Amino acid sequence: MSDLYVKHDDQHKRVLFLVKELLKERNDINVISGYLGASTVSRVCSTLVNLNYASYSGIQTRTEVNNGKRRTSLIVKIAKTKDFDKLYADNLEKRKKYQEEREKLTNTNTPSTTNK
Repeated sequence: MSDLYVKHDDQHKRVLFLVKELLKERNDINVISGYLGASTVSRVCSTLVNLNYASYSGIQTRTEVNNGKRRTSLIVKIAKTKDFDKLYADNLEKRKKYQEEREKLTNTNTPSTTNK
């Protein structure tokens, strides 16, 4: 099992991408963060479950006490679904088509420069 540590300033979109890339290679991962990044972890994992990329394997909190200070963390275990590879490939294909369309639009909308 692999672990992905999420910092409090990590963006949702970036973490979503990283989790999908890890799930592409592994069957399950732990997504871990401190209390400041817990909202990002829960949002990312919830998004993946809602889109049927993954399912929850477990959710837990951990509290460690060092020198009288508590340090809490959230650990969400997710496993990829049987449809993950198909969904990932379909989404990748849609993304490529979208990028090609955008590229065509930007090429047709750029003003041509002619020397007189």
